[in-house]
Amino acid sequence: MLGTSLTHINTDDRGKVLSLDLSILSEAQTLAITDLVICTGPWTSSVLHHTLDTDSPLRHLPFFDAAAGVKGTREHSIVVRGLDIGTHALFTTTTYRRSRNCIRRGSPDFYCRPDDTTYICGDTDGEDLPAMVDQVEPSDWQISRLIEQAGSIAPALLDEGTKILTRQACFLPMSKNSGRPIVRFDSATGFGVAAGHSCWGITLSLGTGQVMAELILEGQARSADISLLGGLHEGSSEEEAAPKTADLAVGAPPRKRSRRSTQRLSA
Repeated sequence: MLGTSLTHINTDDRGKVLSLDLSILSEAQTLAITDLVICTGPWTSSVLHHTLDTDSPLRHLPFFDAAAGVKGTREHSIVVRGLDIGTHALFTTTTYRRSRNCIRRGSPDFYCRPDDTTYICGDTDGEDLPAMVDQVEPSDWQISRLIEQAGSIAPALLDEGTKILTRQACFLPMSKNSGRPIVRFDSATGFGVAAGHSCWGITLSLGTGQVMAELILEGQARSADISLLGGLHEGSSEEEAAPKTADLAVGAPPRKRSRRSTQRLSA
């Protein structure tokens, strides 16, 4: 709901979630709950640190530290309308000469759409995550740099007849511990997290939602192997780290893929 912010997560002494303290259009309200899934993207760290007591039992769940480390990294993008070049996706790394004494590098990605528009996104920067979503703003310098990089690869796509429809920025939710999303739910406390999908939330959101529903309703994930999505480094034992109350699905680890190969499969 617009105008709503979460101020506190209330639990009993064992960590079972009971209610949420909310501010709705500046009016304080309390909402009783039975289960809670934090899926706040790059704001996950901020939500967990600011809404839980320092001695909350939820902080001792095996996936909490990884979830509390999910933070935002800003990335810029543009949408252009110009050439009809099909519906291909292109992931690039480029080195180009901007002038006689200036060589630059970049990694713009191109997603060509059937309506003659192309979505182009570029490298991340170190801008701090703002407190609110509506405070996210693009950098004119980063946008101009992205246009320059894209033009070095596909100059015809950004010629004088091209119209730039959108100049924007977003913050990617990045998981610092494992580099993978955190997808976990603890049945005993009714508390879970689904965050850290980087740029692939757009393709992984539906599967994540189904897995979370299975974890909540059935106690285990049946649709996908999520054994590596607990926030631990590969090779670590989640069973050793988990408290006795944890009710998490652990199966055979899937084959690890790099970001680039995952992009090609997703596209």
